[in-house]
Amino acid sequence: MDTISNPRQWYPSPDREVSPRPWFLPLTWLAFIISTMLPRKTRVAIAVPALIFLVNQVRAISTGDNVKDFSRASFIFGFMLKFIDFGILTRDGEAYKVKDRKPSSEKAGNISKAPSEVPLEEGKSIWGSFKDSAELWLFTLRGVGWNWEVGGIPQREPQSRRCFPPVQNTSIANISSYFLFRTIVRIFGSYLAWDICKHVMGLFPYIQSTNRGSFFDEPLIDQVVLTWLHQLEAFCFINLPYQIGALLTVATGVQTPADWPPLFGAFSDGYLVSRAWGRVWHQLLRRPLSILTPHVQRWLGTTSRSSKRTVSLLCSFTMSGFVHWSGALNCPWTPSSHGMFTYFIMQAPVVRLEDYIVDWGRQKGVKSSSKLKNLLKRKDLLTGILAFLKCFGYIWTVSWISFSMRYAARYQFEHGALSVHEPFKTSFIDYLVAKIKA
Repeated sequence: MDTISNPRQWYPSPDREVSPRPWFLPLTWLAFIISTMLPRKTRVAIAVPALIFLVNQVRAISTGDNVKDFSRASFIFGFMLKFIDFGILTRDGEAYKVKDRKPSSEKAGNISKAPSEVPLEEGKSIWGSFKDSAELWLFTLRGVGWNWEVGGIPQREPQSRRCFPPVQNTSIANISSYFLFRTIVRIFGSYLAWDICKHVMGLFPYIQSTNRGSFFDEPLIDQVVLTWLHQLEAFCFINLPYQIGALLTVATGVQTPADWPPLFGAFSDGYLVSRAWGRVWHQLLRRPLSILTPHVQRWLGTTSRSSKRTVSLLCSFTMSGFVHWSGALNCPWTPSSHGMFTYFIMQAPVVRLEDYIVDWGRQKGVKSSSKLKNLLKRKDLLTGILAFLKCFGYIWTVSWISFSMRYAARYQFEHGALSVHEPFKTSFIDYLVAKIKA
């Protein structure tokens, strides 16, 4: 009980054993890959002791580097959620690659109707099962090409077709070539943006300080700028390996451009906090974050759309908070250790408030005002009103995220991944600035 009531004891001791153990993470990945090749009964039988052992091993020994300890625990916790989903809750044969099935009726195009599809073959080789399991764990976070593809994946026109008209004589080779070219440009752009972030961060005295104080003691404008630089770094950190993976797999013919849809949505869609989370930001964790929702809704007996929406938001953002907080739980306690969890849990009531305002506007606005209806018949006026509302929405969204995201950034700058300023060893921006000053 003392451990539960004392949050400081949730975190490991700063005096724990130190060992790099570079083999630990790859071996863990391999164990998860093999696990989903086994029958479900076997997976369930070994799940609980294996997960307890894994958590104990993660926290028992430190790498000697808070950044590595943070990232290692975050990865492991994310994989544990995925194992609970696909290793325990999902029955054998319920998750499969769509291209490995063939239609058995006229409804074959609908991947949500599994009974309308049958396997191409009764059984797969061990190597084929291993490849599918490896893809499930290492390359499939949104279910693209699988029967469990998540919602919220950007629906804009595929990147590889933008310069081609939709005609039948456009060859697959040309589409792939343009996709590879665009991907190379995006890789360079992500690296350049990351390089700019590191350079600009280095201009702040707080970042250059070897003994940093509280992030919240800095001027508010500095907090906001550093917070958005921190978020841009996160964007590059996620986007760069995604684009590299797309380049390698499409260039080698292992996958096609269709297997790599845009990772982030259009920023113009983010005129509400809910849309910024649901349409602009990546949806890599959408499925594991929702595994708790139906069970809580059933337990609480929620039946109305409003109550289900509230429970869904609370569960999703709570799970997201735990995923991002799990890294801090593998590092010694600090006053800002809870910052990652605080940031995510703050989003749920705000998104729900937006829902109520939008619903109220729909119910009380146009429907109950004949005068407003007449005004909106003028297209120019309607366009102006919509532009004003969107502009207000952008200001509101940026303002809220600027305020709330500081709690996550605080931990990262004080003790997390950005606690030590490390410019790129090969920095184009540093080289360019040095040449200009010379």
